[in-house]
Amino acid sequence: MSDDYDDILNSLDDDNNYYSLEGDNLSPSLQAWSNSADVEEFDLDSFNLSSGSDSSWVDPLESAITATRNGSAAVLSTLSQFTAILSQTGIHGPRLLKAFNLTAHATKIGAGAQFTVYKDPIFEGEVIKRVNVSLPSRTEQRFTASNDYRTQLKTLELEILSLCNPVLRTHPNITSLVAWGFDFPFANLAVPVLFMEAAIMPLGDFLSAEARSIDTRYQFALDIANGLEALHHLKIIHGDIKPDNVLVFTGRSESVPFRAKLSDFGVCLDLEASDGQFSLTDYCGTKAWLAPEREREDVSKFGGFSPDLMFRFDAYSFGLVLLSLFTGNGQVPDLDKTPAKVPDQVSKLLNSQKDINSDMRMELRKGILNHLSEDPRDRKLPSPNLLKVDSPAYASWLASIQSSSVGTHVGIIDPVYNKGPLFWYRLDQSIRTELETQYALSKDGNAPPFGGNVLFGIAQTITGAKPSYLDRLLMYMGDAARGGFSPARAIYAQIMEAHNQPLEFSEEELKKWTLQAVSEGFFFEGSRYGQKEIEESRDKFRKQGGFCSDPFLAKKDVKAAMSAEKAMEWVSKNGIVVDRKGNTILHVASALGATDVVQELLDSAKVAVDVENDEAETSLYKAFQAGHTDVIELLLEHGASARTRTRQNITPLHWLFMLPDHLIDRIAKLMVEGGADVNAVIEPVVKENSGGYPEKIQIFH
Repeated sequence: MSDDYDDILNSLDDDNNYYSLEGDNLSPSLQAWSNSADVEEFDLDSFNLSSGSDSSWVDPLESAITATRNGSAAVLSTLSQFTAILSQTGIHGPRLLKAFNLTAHATKIGAGAQFTVYKDPIFEGEVIKRVNVSLPSRTEQRFTASNDYRTQLKTLELEILSLCNPVLRTHPNITSLVAWGFDFPFANLAVPVLFMEAAIMPLGDFLSAEARSIDTRYQFALDIANGLEALHHLKIIHGDIKPDNVLVFTGRSESVPFRAKLSDFGVCLDLEASDGQFSLTDYCGTKAWLAPEREREDVSKFGGFSPDLMFRFDAYSFGLVLLSLFTGNGQVPDLDKTPAKVPDQVSKLLNSQKDINSDMRMELRKGILNHLSEDPRDRKLPSPNLLKVDSPAYASWLASIQSSSVGTHVGIIDPVYNKGPLFWYRLDQSIRTELETQYALSKDGNAPPFGGNVLFGIAQTITGAKPSYLDRLLMYMGDAARGGFSPARAIYAQIMEAHNQPLEFSEEELKKWTLQAVSEGFFFEGSRYGQKEIEESRDKFRKQGGFCSDPFLAKKDVKAAMSAEKAMEWVSKNGIVVDRKGNTILHVASALGATDVVQELLDSAKVAVDVENDEAETSLYKAFQAGHTDVIELLLEHGASARTRTRQNITPLHWLFMLPDHLIDRIAKLMVEGGADVNAVIEPVVKENSGGYPEKIQIFH
């Protein structure tokens, strides 16, 4: 059977096409792992909110995304780790291709070292990327526990984690991941697949195939700039801008017949990483499209390296793409190595294009030369605003972008309804069975160990089963707790007692678990523990930001908000906004309970007390989310509005339970006196494609 499957893979020739993905596209660190014989296990402890780390500071999903993007995650994965990530992304799946497997029923349209790409009429408007795997040589080892299979799961994780940011998933100029699933070349062989929206072809091929109108090329330039602006707003570096990494799709109108979308995020970098330590060589790129200072690996004449300089590397590559788009049909521009000669060269190239009118030529020249500046510090970041020309083509493009909604796909639900418990309840029986089989092997030492989060997920899938399955439920619950997963530890004793089962652990150990869980936001403590100890654990949770789950909590330098002097230095150097959600340094200080810093920011820095972030959350709201009564009283004294509410109509009063019990009554009275509505009702947003169901409130603890 192994030979049969290898024959299938060997028969798939590596044609040159836009779906081809080569190993060279991996970052150097991942290439090193791929070639290493001593590969570390992929550690998902970052998903476990354990007391040994500042768990409240980091969203576990963003930790995994950051680790993958920045090369600090190991190259191997397992089915359990793969499903653990998927359970937090909400991406639709799994789709199981059993009756109609790809080899027999789909058309192969591309292949590479990592993926083979198919098109199947059943999935209209989509392509299916299947990882290339071979069966393990060890007959006693299950295929899904093999190193080859696990390496390819890591390949899928790179793709998934690059595209699972909610902003990017809904952006009109970023390629869309539709769903995930498994293909079955043989009845008992599940091979992971991704379902992507289908493109016409990459930009380079599209431009070289035939002459394209100036309006179409101009709108492509706006598309690429718009996609890059979105990435850069999220503090993400693309890292490999070139025509082959821009895909062309059909547009939605005659005035905008095509749309360009950024693709291939395998080497992108997240500059908001909590532990991000970057160097010049972390920016990979493709040599022909690299900024000269990056190619030389020398930025000393430009003030030395800083991570923000990598945005300017993207900008230079974009400048080359612009020049190629308008003068080179997608080919690499052959620019003079002498920077002083580049302006004349660019002018001559643009002047040779007779279909470009004078206004557009002037704006293009200005934009291209800025992006190609010798000094990277002089380069502006890509934005459609820099290319704006008063013309019908621009007006049509702007209207199409503003009216764009994410294309709906048959059977796809909003990600919010496929996360956490909902993910595990919806997981196909075949995947659950495989997970349980692998877990049995892992207990015998014949498969990689499972994380407590996956064991807890499996336990959740059993809760709706027949009573005879109780033993399995309790086994997975106990093993998840034993493995250090705090949510399981938080409810272990209650679950066992509810089923009249003996406790496997000592009272001292259970108390330790409970207090740890409470300190991480899992408030399921029983009455057997003293209120003083419980309150001390809750206070630990408050000091780490409580139920705030904002990007600023993952940024080490924003802990400057704990010191009045450092906070003022931050404001002087960076302004008041601290993260991509629009939170200010006042939001941070309020969330962390830094009363003296809040006082200084209000009195000396003159930060507006009711300044809102992008979700309409004020500093008062953050103080309630974290449970800091001193900050709440201070903000109210400075005129903070007690009537504030978020975009989902959540008010500070909804978080009263976070306050110490003996202070709830006093704070509630202050809020009511200030005009707070005690009858306020949360009104979650009903998103498109959600079946009419309101959006769930996301709480990571």
